[in-house]
Amino acid sequence: AARRRGVLWRALFGARGWWRQRHGLQARQRTLDGLMALLHGDNATARKQLLANINAAESPELNLMFAARAAQGEGDLRQADLYLQQAEAQLRADQPAATLLRLEQVLARGGEPPIAELQALRERAPRSPGVLRALAAARERGQQWSALRALQPELRRHEALDAAALTELERRAWRGATRAATSAESVRTLWKELPRGDQKDAAHVLAYGMALQRFGADADAEAVVREALAAQWQHQLVTLYGLLRADLPKQLRQAEQWLAQHPDDGALLQAFGRLQAAGGHWEAARNSFQAALQVLQRKGSDNWGASSQRCSVELAEALLRTGDVEGALVQLQATQG
Repeated sequence: AARRRGVLWRALFGARGWWRQRHGLQARQRTLDGLMALLHGDNATARKQLLANINAAESPELNLMFAARAAQGEGDLRQADLYLQQAEAQLRADQPAATLLRLEQVLARGGEPPIAELQALRERAPRSPGVLRALAAARERGQQWSALRALQPELRRHEALDAAALTELERRAWRGATRAATSAESVRTLWKELPRGDQKDAAHVLAYGMALQRFGADADAEAVVREALAAQWQHQLVTLYGLLRADLPKQLRQAEQWLAQHPDDGALLQAFGRLQAAGGHWEAARNSFQAALQVLQRKGSDNWGASSQRCSVELAEALLRTGDVEGALVQLQATQG
């Protein structure tokens, strides 16, 4: 009798082991099927397969994270968050994957960036490239330029971004800090911190010149913009030059010299007209605005509509200043049509 009971118990345990093994194989197949469905964009099937037999899955937290991605693809954001919270509960504190995925989804949805949560996550996983990358994105979204610039050495050290992406991020952070500066002196300090090679970049020069102009340092802005245009002709810098009020006679002479080299440049003609208008030379300004408008409308550009409309308004003012009231009215009506 004892032998028979022993045989029965061994058979029973063997059956249970076989059943667990079979159940585990089924769960693994369901996981693979779910991942394939997710890969092919079938989010509904993916979620169903990933959650089936999840208790028998080798890594239930991974199934939950992929199920969250599928739910996100279906637009079921509430359920996606729930899956990720369940995955977080199953992971150790030093395994930030589920938390990171949840916060990345919050970032992807827009709205308030979860900076505090990402900073707390960074304290748990200070060397995680994914955490550093997400924190950088959140700080950029929140326009925390100083904090973003302070984070850049860590991004570089842990290779959170490739070299090209990191360089571009550094440039955006610098331009953002320049726009957010509160004085001309702080703008100049930021410029001195910029590598010499980047000081030749037109986008940096534009941000620097606009920031200086904002604080009334037009003379400094004029010098750096003029130097940049001597090295590289760039229409946004030309437009800014026409808005600066430094040494007006000198600026007019400089614009005339440029026109000899670029006689059919609409942005330069418009900038020249603005400088002439600033000096009270309204007839000359009228002629420049008319020529600029013709070029802008003939050539066109990515933003020619906005540029030509502004030029039309400026031409209308010049016509009015020179006594052509009817012409000014016609020009203003054209901007409305």
